[in-house]
Amino acid sequence: MNGPLWNTALDVSRGSRMPEGTSAEYGLAEASWAERCSKPGEAPHDAHARLASSSIALRTLRVAGGIARMLEGDCDPTQLLRGLGFAPGEFQFEARTRTWADLIELARPSRRDAETLGDTMRRLVDHNTSARCTFFYVISP
Repeated sequence: MNGPLWNTALDVSRGSRMPEGTSAEYGLAEASWAERCSKPGEAPHDAHARLASSSIALRTLRVAGGIARMLEGDCDPTQLLRGLGFAPGEFQFEARTRTWADLIELARPSRRDAETLGDTMRRLVDHNTSARCTFFYVISP
């Protein structure tokens, strides 16, 4: 897998870089990777299902896409946490959701005029050690 999106996806999934692509671009890269890994006669969605639990590339793209989606929208970590393998009702899912919600509440006063919540979170995670540590906790497997 090549290209600038893939080159940054691993860093994004580790939390050391904010997404440069959109969630849609990461989703297309994930689908493309599954298609390339499909067996002869296997549909891409079947290859994706087969590889979903074992492919580091698919996991990396899924997590990077989940982070991008979270920051593009209302900063809801639900899809990201599901992509990491956590289910609603589980302790880790609930603890991470509450922690992220607390960080959002602390970030709201730092929002600049016309800045989206996602942009505020990107800025804080890039420049604030406490926000970065909280972000690491939320996205870690």
